[in-house]
Amino acid sequence: MAGYEVRAVTFHAGALPASGQELESSLEELAERALEAVDSASSATGLRPTYVRVALPGVRLEDASRVAKVAERLGSDLLLNAGAWPASADLEKLVDLPRSGAYLSILLAERTWEEARRASHSLPLLLRPSPGNKGGD
Repeated sequence: MAGYEVRAVTFHAGALPASGQELESSLEELAERALEAVDSASSATGLRPTYVRVALPGVRLEDASRVAKVAERLGSDLLLNAGAWPASADLEKLVDLPRSGAYLSILLAERTWEEARRASHSLPLLLRPSPGNKGGD
C-alpha cells in the first residue's frame, strides 16, 4: 500500500489502579496489550505505525515517578502520555517523566500572563537532561 503511512496509534487508558506496584503492573500490561494489538494489525495490513502511544487519564502527582519508571523500561517501543497537568501543580515534582521518555501537557486553566510565566519557568527544569544523559533524550 504505497502512498501513505500510519504515523501513530494512540490507545487511551481507562481508570488506573490507585497507586503503587499495582499501577506499574497495570501500565506494563496495558503496554503489552497495545503492542500485541499493533503487531496483529500490522500483520494483517502490512502497515506499521511509526509511534505507538498510550494516553493515561489523570495520574496522581505522587505516582508520577512510578509512571516514569515504566516509561523508562518500555524505552522507545511505546510512548506514555502522562496526561495533562495544571500549571498550578508542583511541576518540579514531574521532572522524572520527560527524562524517562514519557511526555505530558501543561494546562493553562486561568489563561493569565502570570500563569503562563509560572509554567514557562518550569520548562527549563522539565527539559534539562538527567545527570547521566548529556544528550537530553
